[in-house]
Amino acid sequence: MTTTPIRILSLFALATASALSPLFAQSVPLTPSTDAPAKSDVVVLSPFEVSAGRDEGYAPSESLSGTKVRTQLRDIPMNIQVVTEQFIEDIDAFDLQEAMAYNASVSVSDNSYQVQIRGFNSDWQLRNGFRYYKRTDTAKVSRIELVSGPAAVLYGISQPGGILNVITKQPTGKNSGSIRQTFAVDGDLRTDADFNVRVNDQVSLRLVGAYEEDDSDTDFNDSRFSIFSPTLSWRLSDKTRLVIDADWTHYPHHFTSGYLLMNNVPIQAPASVGGFDIPESFNYEGPGSYYDEDTRTFFVTLEHTFNSNISGRLAYNSHTQDSTQEYMSVATTTAPAGNPEGIATGTRVVRGTWRKFVLNNEMQSLAADTVFKFNTGPVQQQLLVGGQVGVDKFYSPRYYDQTPAGALRYRYWSLSDMSPELDQPSDINYVFQTALSTSSRREENTVASAYVTHQAHLLNDRIITLAGVFVTSIDNYIRAFGGQEQRYSASDTNPQFGIVGRPLDWLSVYALYATSLYPQTGGSTGGFGEIFPPVQGKSFEYGVKVETPDHKLSGTLSIYDIRQENRVIFDPTAPNADNPTGDPDLPRGANVATGETRSKGVDLSAYYRVMRDVQLVGSYAYNDTEILHDAQAYLVGRKVTPYYRNRAALWVKYAPEKLKGWSAGVGGTWHGEGIRSYSSSSATGIPNTVDAAYNLQVNLSYTHDFSKCRTTFMVNGSNLLGAETVVGGLGDVGYYFDTDPQVRFSVKVAF
Repeated sequence: MTTTPIRILSLFALATASALSPLFAQSVPLTPSTDAPAKSDVVVLSPFEVSAGRDEGYAPSESLSGTKVRTQLRDIPMNIQVVTEQFIEDIDAFDLQEAMAYNASVSVSDNSYQVQIRGFNSDWQLRNGFRYYKRTDTAKVSRIELVSGPAAVLYGISQPGGILNVITKQPTGKNSGSIRQTFAVDGDLRTDADFNVRVNDQVSLRLVGAYEEDDSDTDFNDSRFSIFSPTLSWRLSDKTRLVIDADWTHYPHHFTSGYLLMNNVPIQAPASVGGFDIPESFNYEGPGSYYDEDTRTFFVTLEHTFNSNISGRLAYNSHTQDSTQEYMSVATTTAPAGNPEGIATGTRVVRGTWRKFVLNNEMQSLAADTVFKFNTGPVQQQLLVGGQVGVDKFYSPRYYDQTPAGALRYRYWSLSDMSPELDQPSDINYVFQTALSTSSRREENTVASAYVTHQAHLLNDRIITLAGVFVTSIDNYIRAFGGQEQRYSASDTNPQFGIVGRPLDWLSVYALYATSLYPQTGGSTGGFGEIFPPVQGKSFEYGVKVETPDHKLSGTLSIYDIRQENRVIFDPTAPNADNPTGDPDLPRGANVATGETRSKGVDLSAYYRVMRDVQLVGSYAYNDTEILHDAQAYLVGRKVTPYYRNRAALWVKYAPEKLKGWSAGVGGTWHGEGIRSYSSSSATGIPNTVDAAYNLQVNLSYTHDFSKCRTTFMVNGSNLLGAETVVGGLGDVGYYFDTDPQVRFSVKVAF
């Protein structure tokens, strides 16, 4: 690989070491008369830290994610939406999907880590500014910041739709704690614990843990989840803070891949519409299918304020995931002649074959940032100089059950057999796979970024500018276990410029131009084995922000236009596209990096304290994402699925002053008609649509002080309108299955 990332890291390590040298050498302060702290000096909050205590209920005024420095939301020329710890608790959210349910511009998948923002998908989010790939549990979450648009290039790579940054809880410096027990009507349970320990004036510790059991009505489908997370905060001096943050999670579960389809109709559907009346609870994947995942995250940050104008930060992050998945891959078909079970040829059957996947993922990241504040006449200015380098290593061996002749070994069950033998057979013959990219491989990605951003306040804060330049280098190395190797390096300079105008103290208007860079999926290659250049995105965004002086009303309205280029697509007109040969002069396959998509739309988010007793949070998103260029002409103009043009959400909390301790919350979400996918990849493919859907959530809580303990009783009901799950479908017809409402009861004791 090239040495570009090492050079970038070396430069910033040297710069930061020079900047931090006064700290370790205990040298004389820059200006003794002003910088020598007196014993009575107040500890100043670091510009790299946002305190949850500064959040006013649901309406925070500051953010870290848009600029990497604590900045007033109204001063940032982009749409940043913040979900606070109080809001997460009030809606009774346990994972990322539930926590983001009332933000219409983002959609989180069931696994609670893959997200779609403004029509673009991402399989990771940020955790304290570093990439994090797996499930996010809210036990440790202080706030979640959504940065819409490609301005998230500050963190090296990003999709142009935006990114989520999860900020974890920090020690409070007080002795306190809480224990919460939750029970669900369907038998699920969860225990949360959160303890703050004040060791002394300089050292504080926070211990967070949770354990959850989730059982399903579907056969062989259950999960267990546990997390333990200690955080140590050490004030080395009035101007220096060291934070060590770690967590361990364990997530073992059995699972089902969902409904099986026969001719695009779920086999659970009634026979009258093409199904086989198989019970919805039936799971052909059997008791031997499981997934076991362990993750370990270690985060260290050192922050120092040299004087009122200069601050620095060094941060290191390690994130490791080890997982094993063994399962029976199932599908519907017709029984072939001579099948080992002796089922009559042509009978409708389920076919299964066993597989085993192992994934070891290790990420190491290092970041260095320095903030300089200075004035030029009446102009207040801030300069951020920083760099970040991260190395991701993937080790993914895969094994398939095969016959001695090397073919996949299949087992068959007739759809009329209501008690098939689904246990894992004793004669499994797992064979190690060596094919490139789609199976077993080692992969290493090194991403390095250097950036400079400048923010200026002019005309008494009536005009604020934000400009930045980001240089990003990507090195990719893949080695298949069969011996094939692929390497590529790419770098790009990504500019960003935004401006905020404030004609009134409570009203701001802004405009932003930003770009992004994202590496291609590992293993995607061109006709001669070359790895494609990174996907590039660029965005124009315009918006209005409102924040009244009393903080009773705040919100953002934004209009955006995003384009993404260099997407890998399939070109059927390429020579040798479907029948690769050994001729080195002919390309193999027909992948080309010429795809282009466009996403345009409107985001609206608002907070309003209607009166002392009532708070309201609402959001609306309109998005239109379509394919602009593709080698196959019939794909041009198609929507990028899953696709919903309209989404909306509203949450209202009522805490009557006259009924001390009582509060109630009511929330609703809605999406209009959408498209799940297209029924065929051909030009005649008909979109499989999804009907408009509503959802309703109600929360009621009562808090009372018993002795020195504050006890909160809560009941939470979600999916109260009985939302439906749509599956399969011929043409534009889908089949809908009821999803039961969920009711939880919890008791929280805080002391």
